[in-house]
Parts: sequence; structure tokens; C-alpha cells
Amino acid sequence: MNEEDIEKQGLEKIHTDLTAIIGEFIDVLAGQGEEAIAIALKDIENNSKNDASLLHNLNNEKIIQALSISFQLMNLVEENASVQFRRKVENYLGIEAIRGSWAETFNKLQGKGLTEEQIADILPKVMVMPVLTAHPTEAK
Repeated sequence: MNEEDIEKQGLEKIHTDLTAIIGEFIDVLAGQGEEAIAIALKDIENNSKNDASLLHNLNNEKIIQALSISFQLMNLVEENASVQFRRKVENYLGIEAIRGSWAETFNKLQGKGLTEEQIADILPKVMVMPVLTAHPTEAK
């Protein structure tokens, strides 16, 4: 299995999982008496042309909350797929296949002819600093 196959499986998993979890969320909304919001989300999910008119007639606060929850669910699905993608890449292609990893870096250094001893001599001089981003919850 190559990285392209693993990536294709990951994208299919995202689509399948997202469809299932948003479907469950829509069912929960309908079960709570929020049928209009459930229908609006279903239309958004299905790329219906009725989105604007349905959303216009709904309680703004509730639809914003439902959309926010939908985006949070999407992020969870994507994060889960990302973790599984990384695990598959490690299992099938080796840890050095993970872009940006220490294993990849050590592999590249060895490929340039550096010995393990030379790499070990360089490491104490490497300065690592945390970087805060606009989305610290996405930091890895």
C-alpha cells in the first residue's frame, strides 16, 4: 500500500464518517422538536438550493448553534481521520515517511552521509521553541 492509497482511504473515511455523524445530529435535532433546523441542515448537507430561504425563516441563535456544532463534529471527524492516516503511513511505509517528523529528519541527515555520532553531536545545538498559532487547539 502506498501513501496515495492510504490518503484515498482517509478521504473516503472522512466522507463516510461525516455523513453518518451529521445524519445522527440531524436525527437528534428532529427528536428534540427542532425539525425546521434539522431540515435546513439536511438541505445544506445535500447541497439543496433551498438553503437560503429555509435559513432565513429560522431562529438565528438556534441555527448558528446547530451550524457551530456541525463544524465541531466535522473537526472531530477530520482529526480522527488524520490520526488514522498517520498510523497507517507509519505501519505501511515506516515512521520516516511522516513529513516533518524527527524520523524523517534523521533519515534525511543519514542520506546526506552523516553518521549517528555526528547527528548526536549536532542535537545539543538544536534550539526548539514552541510557537503559538491563531488556532492553538490544532497544535500538534
